[in-house]
Amino acid sequence: MVLSVCFTGRFLTYFGIAISSSSLVHVLCSQVPSLVQALASKTSDWKARVAALEHIRETFSLLAPRIGSNPRGEALAQAFMPLCTSIITQLSELRSAIISEVTSTIGAMACALGSSFDVLGEKLVMSLLELAGRGKKVMSDYSSAALGEISAHCQG
Repeated sequence: MVLSVCFTGRFLTYFGIAISSSSLVHVLCSQVPSLVQALASKTSDWKARVAALEHIRETFSLLAPRIGSNPRGEALAQAFMPLCTSIITQLSELRSAIISEVTSTIGAMACALGSSFDVLGEKLVMSLLELAGRGKKVMSDYSSAALGEISAHCQG
C-alpha cells in the first residue's frame, strides 16, 4: 500500500488526480478497516505493517496544516479510533523498524489533529509510556519523540 500524494495549491494530488484535502480525509477514513487488518497482528509480514504505517504517517503529514482542531479533525480522530488497538499492538513489537514507524505515525497524527488527537491520545499515551520504560534506549527514544509531538501539538 503506497500513497502517492503531493500538495498543489488548494488541492492535493492523489495518484495524479487533484482532490481537496476533505476528499483525501474521506479516502483515508474509507481505508481504516484495511489498515486495522494490516496492523492487527505482530505475526503478519513486518514490511507490510511498515508500509501501512508509512501510508498513515505520510497522509497525516500532508494534511497537518489543513485539519487541526476543527470538526473535520474531530471526525477523522473518531474514524481512527478502531485503529488504536492495532497501533497499541504494534507498540509491543520488538523490531525497531516497526517501533520507529509507529511512533512517527503517532507523532504525525498528533501534529495534524491538534487537540482533536485527545480522543486517540487517551488510549495511546499509556502504551507510549510503557514503551519508554522497557529499558531499551532506542525504543525509549522513539517513544519520547512521539510523546514530545503529542505534548507540542495537543495542548487544548
